[in-house]
Amino acid sequence: MKPVAFAPRMLRRLSLAAAALAPLGAVIACAAPVAADDFLLAGGGRLSGQLANVDETPRTKYEIRLASGGVVTLAAEQVASVVRRTPEQIEYDRLRHEKPDTAEGHFELAEWCRDKKLAEERKVHLERAIELEPDHVKARAALGYNRIQGQWRTRAEHLSALGKVQYKGQWRYPQEVEIMEAKAKADLAKSTWYANLKRWRSWFGTPKQAEAIAALEALTDPAAVPALKEYMDKEPAEDVRKYYVRGLAHIGSVPADLLLADRSLNDPSQEIRLTCLDYLDDVPQAMLVDYYIQQLRSTDNAVVNRAAVALSRFKDPRSISPLIEALVTTHKFAVTTGNSGGSLSATQGTGGSGISMGSSTRIVTQKLENPGVLDALVTTLEGKVNYRYDLAAWKNWYAGQKKMRLLDVRRS
Repeated sequence: MKPVAFAPRMLRRLSLAAAALAPLGAVIACAAPVAADDFLLAGGGRLSGQLANVDETPRTKYEIRLASGGVVTLAAEQVASVVRRTPEQIEYDRLRHEKPDTAEGHFELAEWCRDKKLAEERKVHLERAIELEPDHVKARAALGYNRIQGQWRTRAEHLSALGKVQYKGQWRYPQEVEIMEAKAKADLAKSTWYANLKRWRSWFGTPKQAEAIAALEALTDPAAVPALKEYMDKEPAEDVRKYYVRGLAHIGSVPADLLLADRSLNDPSQEIRLTCLDYLDDVPQAMLVDYYIQQLRSTDNAVVNRAAVALSRFKDPRSISPLIEALVTTHKFAVTTGNSGGSLSATQGTGGSGISMGSSTRIVTQKLENPGVLDALVTTLEGKVNYRYDLAAWKNWYAGQKKMRLLDVRRS
């Protein structure tokens, strides 16, 4: 028997008729609701019932057993889609027509939906309850509202009013989001540059060495600085470190310049230290003068003198007083006395020393004159005065200079 092909108008009538008969079928079946389907029709409307020919393959027709007991057969192309309905949804359809359209009626139905895990339907009835009774406390609480400063607000509304936004499942201020995104971007760039430097370093000593050198000399991204610092710190080959220094010079950012300044003091190679200073000649002075003045307080006497040499290039008046203070500096040394022959060895505190079996070590403090600092001071003053390492004379002279400047300012 071929399926009946109903005209669109007839399908709409069937849909309306099925809807009219549904309450009668629901009364018959209310004691034990069974699963049913909603058949969405291609021409509009729907039919509710059970699919009788479930196992038909390929499907050519739908045999729909209505709740009223009748059966409607439709061609496959007349049904747009089928929505499976659970017994709970069938029971819900019955109850929602029985409950009064009051705040309490909708709240009771929402509670029933909660028990049956019908989340969307529950929300609809809770929202209708507060629409009918805005101060319905239980419905408000179920929807996540709290009374804040006399107004009902959800947590999201409250946090939004505070200026927060949702970001990756959490509420944060826009400034926090900006910082987090910037950090994530920096971390990604950092990992990328670590990978690049690792690859380029592996090319040294191979036919691709020239390509590695060209890549380092073409660096311009400030995000590469952290990776360059780590690779320079652990790189034993002086020639390779020279290329890292060139890359830093090409980047030209503040962190890159400060790293060059650090290498000018701490790199094992004197040539690289001086090369770093050469690259910094065109860098704005204030930042570097501040950095090198700070390094005059280093516990390493060698670093103190190197910082002074760097300051002599800038001849900045701000460095005069710190240089005077650094003419003679105090440093701690580890002194080791051995058992055999009363031998004595001394090593500055920042370095290491070998200690023979049975020896003893003590820490001594010693004042050191710093020739690099004296040269820098005389150079900065263009040779006008030179009190050698007489700190009292230098301080008296400097105090006199300050007094003269003050008098000049008052006169002007």
